[in-house]
Amino acid sequence: MGFTTPSRYCMVMKLASQYNLFDVTSGGNRIAAKHWLAEICARLKYLQEENVAHGDIKRGNMLLSTSGHMKISNFEFAKAGWTVTQRTRTV
Repeated sequence: MGFTTPSRYCMVMKLASQYNLFDVTSGGNRIAAKHWLAEICARLKYLQEENVAHGDIKRGNMLLSTSGHMKISNFEFAKAGWTVTQRTRTV
């Protein structure tokens, strides 16, 4: 879900107030980490199918929802209309 202003596109997502992937992988729970990695891969595949380059993939931007699922956050550097054959860079 989202909305636009004259200069921006804003996205709204459900609150994921539990933890981020950095917090939950510090304890060494390998079974849960494998599950979350599979979820993250599925979400990244979806972004690729929608031609969106996130631009800032890191553990701190992977949020754990109250239902135990990973959500990707912080699309500040995202680029729409990107394809896998294009290069992109951030400053």
